[in-house]
Amino acid sequence: MKKKLLFLTTFLSFALSFAQTRISGRVTYKNRGVGEVNVTLKNSYDGATTDSNGNFSFETSEKGSRILVFTHPKYIDVEKPIVIENQEVSVNAELKEQINEIDAVVVSAGSIEASDKKRATALLTPIDIYTTAGADG
Repeated sequence: MKKKLLFLTTFLSFALSFAQTRISGRVTYKNRGVGEVNVTLKNSYDGATTDSNGNFSFETSEKGSRILVFTHPKYIDVEKPIVIENQEVSVNAELKEQINEIDAVVVSAGSIEASDKKRATALLTPIDIYTTAGADG
């Protein structure tokens, strides 16, 4: 009986030490949900991508003060500090549009000439075609 109680106590302590905490929230731009935003804990592999309504949810075993990073090519990256304990964390983020400009595009025309005027030609016999790897002969 003592062995079973010791095993159960040890098992529960390990289970609690590896407990996962859920992080969830919504990402918006002008009060509308934004899809395909990458939401990650900085310096970890934990994260998720928002759905078409801007909602995300993932579980992590990380604890303590962390930074949640929101990235999308069309928007400026947002970093939010959070504290992860043993309860669910809810974080919402409002994105700002990122303006990408290019100075100019230059299109020019020209021509090139092959440096080797002689064209190498090879004559293949039907047996060469049949025995060449990949041929459908």
